[in-house]
Amino acid sequence: VTNYKNLALTKLTLVYEKEKDWNKAIESCSQIKFEKESRNRSNIAHYYCELAEKAIENKDVDSAWELLIAAQLADNCCIRVSVLLGDVECFRNNFQQAIAQYKKVEVQNPQYLSEVINPIKQCYEKLDDMVSLRNYLEELVNKHHNTRALLAFADIVCQQEGSEKAANFMIEYLREHPSLRGIDFMIDLGLKRLDGFAFENFKTLKELVGQLIQKKSFYQCNHCGFSSKSIYWQCPQCRSWSTLKPIQGLN
Repeated sequence: VTNYKNLALTKLTLVYEKEKDWNKAIESCSQIKFEKESRNRSNIAHYYCELAEKAIENKDVDSAWELLIAAQLADNCCIRVSVLLGDVECFRNNFQQAIAQYKKVEVQNPQYLSEVINPIKQCYEKLDDMVSLRNYLEELVNKHHNTRALLAFADIVCQQEGSEKAANFMIEYLREHPSLRGIDFMIDLGLKRLDGFAFENFKTLKELVGQLIQKKSFYQCNHCGFSSKSIYWQCPQCRSWSTLKPIQGLN
């Protein structure tokens, strides 16, 4: 009886997902008895996140916050919850608290760091705390070799110490951890210092590298293999939640 009930509830939940009736999806999914309870909790957290995003869109951040706390109670490992809680704190101009929320992503799953590097950078800039930002980015580069953290750190080095210092750092780093985005950054540094024939050559090289980057997918579903240039919390192909992950070395 339990198996039939689970099957019926699963199909009903999928209907509610398609209709974007997230409250009913939460209700039906809560009654399903999965072999792995974590799957149930993960899906419910995303349903709450869908409702929270709608509340944020309507500038109802208090309701969004309550929905995200419910999502967190359902699954405290959900990356999306941490990102959205950070977004809500940013909306409230609580930048220190926003940073704390975004930084949870590193502990939950450092593969997703690329989703929070820019928001963290913006928060530190609002706080006028470039020292802490630089230190944090350098730590991420050394620990996780995250490309987006690398580029943000190199940009700060360029601003504070000049393009030559940034170029020397990037050359040493790229020898050990080559990446197209890193090479593209190096070309940008070169374009600032060159003119004439050399400038035109570097400009052409940048266009070619840009074309290669555009052809790349940055996320891939580990369930069905679907690939994309942007993050989807629910895979558009297999409809699984939390299965699209950043491809390492590209983000």
